[in-house]
Amino acid sequence: MATATVYRYDNLEGETFDDKYAESQGYTNAEAMADALVSGASYHRTQKAAQDDADGVSTSSSVGTAATSAEANQQAQALYSFMPQGVLDDFINNYIDTGDADTSIGLTRKSQVWKDNFSHLLNKDGTLIMDELTSLTTINTYKQTLSEIGIDDFTEFEDEFKEMVSSVSGAEFQDRIDVVYEGVVNQIPEVKQLFAEQLGVVADDATIFAALINPKVEDKFLKGQITTVQIGAQAKKAGLWI
Repeated sequence: MATATVYRYDNLEGETFDDKYAESQGYTNAEAMADALVSGASYHRTQKAAQDDADGVSTSSSVGTAATSAEANQQAQALYSFMPQGVLDDFINNYIDTGDADTSIGLTRKSQVWKDNFSHLLNKDGTLIMDELTSLTTINTYKQTLSEIGIDDFTEFEDEFKEMVSSVSGAEFQDRIDVVYEGVVNQIPEVKQLFAEQLGVVADDATIFAALINPKVEDKFLKGQITTVQIGAQAKKAGLWI
């Protein structure tokens, strides 16, 4: 699967995303999403260009220049279409007032709507641990990993994803799940039978595994509040299908 990387003045290490993530955001592929981000002027294809922005060598717009609603919407879609709508709306309002993308996102990151969605990305001193796109891309890889073993409802995992994203890469999460899965896969039928016979709780294999790795799922499962986390699951990666 093809990937693309873009750079910004506040993330010189770059943000990499694949075709699947790009498609989920409404783009044809990763390259198309990269082109859209770069067209907004804050993102670049090379680290040097981003470094130039960070050093103040190049600027993308004039701070304080008011923009029209159409211009603000265009910038929002080009740069932050992956954001929740409330955050996007806040950026648009700020862009109308300032006419500058960097200033606008800085103001948005101080808003309550942004904190409601992304406060987990802040260090104690208020600086960013990582940017929003990197966070969402990493969380998307977590979801892909769980989907490979039949878990397609991520409701009970969202808080854990946010707690992990700044310290656990997508590859590391995949390795962790693989190790745990290999260790318990042969016991799942026995656990299913035990729950059914002694507790009268019937569930699919994916739900049993989810309960083993997530205490919140286990608690709701035992209370009968969850019977499946496998919603419309289709055969996924060969060798991991339960």
